[in-house]
Amino acid sequence: MEMTGAAHSNDVIDVLIRCVDDDWQSEAAHERLLSNCSDPSQLARVAAAYRGWSSDPERAAVASRQLDRLAALAMARLDGMRSNRRPKTDSNLGKYILLALLLLGSVVLLRFV
Repeated sequence: MEMTGAAHSNDVIDVLIRCVDDDWQSEAAHERLLSNCSDPSQLARVAAAYRGWSSDPERAAVASRQLDRLAALAMARLDGMRSNRRPKTDSNLGKYILLALLLLGSVVLLRFV
């Protein structure tokens, strides 16, 4: 049975969550977990795990710090997805308006001549 990329990624996240749970004091384990979150569903799963760990008084401080890192990571990903381009506007709009007014003025003057 062949695994899809998403299923494989989710399995990796599950293994990394277990590694963090087993080796809570290891900063490297936390870093590996966060660095492998590549899509929003994985970020949500990892955040749910850290929220669960934050109810444990012995883990609350680290879990809170990791949740802050996750929030920053999610915001950075959203910012990267957002288009930084402004909507295209015609930079010659002022010139077109002036030309239209001049033509209108010319037509009005020609009617009275």
